[in-house]
Amino acid sequence: MEEFTAEQEEAIRTLTRTLGFSREYVLKRSENW
Repeated sequence: MEEFTAEQEEAIRTLTRTLGFSREYVLKRSENW
């Protein structure tokens, strides 16, 4: 599993909470960013 900085983790949580995406979905999508 990749290590994330606190800032990245916060961004993931914000996206998950705001957009309703699962963390797994966000991580999968982030591979293409």
